Amino acid sequence: MKIELNDEHVAVIKKALESFSRFRMGQFKYGIEEAMMDKEWKDNRHDVLEETEKNLKDQFFPELSSGSHYGIGRDKEGDIAYEIHGLLKSYQICQQNVEPLEEDDLLRMYDSTGPLEISGVKLPDILEDYKYAYIKVQDSDIIEAFEAEDYKEMWELIQEANFPHSAKAKVIKDEDGKYMLKLQKPFYNKKKV
Repeated sequence: MKIELNDEHVAVIKKALESFSRFRMGQFKYGIEEAMMDKEWKDNRHDVLEETEKNLKDQFFPELSSGSHYGIGRDKEGDIAYEIHGLLKSYQICQQNVEPLEEDDLLRMYDSTGPLEISGVKLPDILEDYKYAYIKVQDSDIIEAFEAEDYKEMWELIQEANFPHSAKAKVIKDEDGKYMLKLQKPFYNKKKV
């Protein structure tokens, strides 16, 4: 099966997948917030969400105490939904990024963990090539290794730094003599943040 989606479709599907995965973990408050964040609330948002979550937990997860919930890895359908959500989030970030990023922008732009791939189910393929993301490299050790053509050292330094991971990466020197990391399908490994 092939489905062609535009950017609006992707945004809605991503939001629905995140809400669904949170519902499957007993995170009802966060799932509702994600689904309804663009709507005005008639009553106090916090109180409504707390009461709704309590009622839903009592119904579906009576073993959970107030304020607790499950996480990724407990429910296969929830995991699959979250993995596809991560794939679409990485894709969206690449499509929106057209200018080189400053290092300060990395956390803001690349808060995506990318797909977790813990469910054991193959991720869908995105047939369109992702746009590349360009990130300015200002670390003098990385630049020295590049100029010395010590690529093994350069990549070790890049992996130690707080750069996003990606399907493909290349260090390039632009017309102004500035160095950039060219990333395809970037995602952040939150363990390094």
